[in-house]
Amino acid sequence: MTETILSPVNHTMADARKIIVGIGTDYLGATGAEASARPKAGDTVTRPDGSLVKWRDFTTPQAVLLGEVIRDAATSPAVLYAHTTIDRPRAGAGSFGIVADDAIKICLNGECVYDAPHVLSSVQVDEKIVPVTFKRGVNTVLVKAENVLDVGGFVLR
Repeated sequence: MTETILSPVNHTMADARKIIVGIGTDYLGATGAEASARPKAGDTVTRPDGSLVKWRDFTTPQAVLLGEVIRDAATSPAVLYAHTTIDRPRAGAGSFGIVADDAIKICLNGECVYDAPHVLSSVQVDEKIVPVTFKRGVNTVLVKAENVLDVGGFVLR
């Protein structure tokens, strides 16, 4: 599966003291906002400190949307975005298996289908199963994960 990911968007420790504030902040306002985001590799987003970060393509094995692990504790707290599409021959019910460390928000076709702003997880695959309804044709998925301390990431299947 090919996804388009945005490297971490760091926010300040002052914000982090408000407890996982980044998950509630839309950092994509200039590129269509989270609900309508359709990013392409090379698109840029301005971080709160004024620096630019670029969306880039990332290929994952099988049908797994795998958030890049935020490896550098110096980047915490930070938000990571990932975007992909799922093409369905017909509309119908489905589900996402989700895990995240620390918080996660998932939008399907512009609608928030899952929002866990205070997750503190051990990152076990399919920790949460979320029922969703896919439309016929191309479905867009935007995932936003926030890491507050040390390393973090997410898996969506």
